[in-house]
Amino acid sequence: MKILLLEDNLYTAELLEILINAQLNNRAELIVCNDIYEANEKIVNNKDIICIISDLNMSPNGLEVDQYIETEATSITGWIWVKCYVLNNAQFENIPIIFYSAFIDDLKKSSAFDEVRNINSIELISKEEENSEETLCERIECIIEENLA
Repeated sequence: MKILLLEDNLYTAELLEILINAQLNNRAELIVCNDIYEANEKIVNNKDIICIISDLNMSPNGLEVDQYIETEATSITGWIWVKCYVLNNAQFENIPIIFYSAFIDDLKKSSAFDEVRNINSIELISKEEENSEETLCERIECIIEENLA
């Protein structure tokens, strides 16, 4: 079992890696990606990903030109990546997706997100909420337990 984390801020990625790995307790492997190119490579080469955690506001490098326009000045780049590369991939259509970002409100305002949110297992956790890291780790724990059952 593997969990993919897409986070472009290296400090945040490192902090989350420490927290999540402590939560995983060797029950799953965390794959940390710092950009879309790396994330695209990892989803192609890892068929046993059970969850994807993605930031929203990041460089659109790795997206197609028309997809870049949809990123709303990069504030929802992670969503565009998930929509175009993850949700269109049958192997990932039923896995939980967690957006962990300070730009959750920007995503909620996107009409393209409303159409998909209820169809897929997408959760939103704001980095600005108190105890957001704890909330994220608790959700990961539930996902691991569901996959072990």
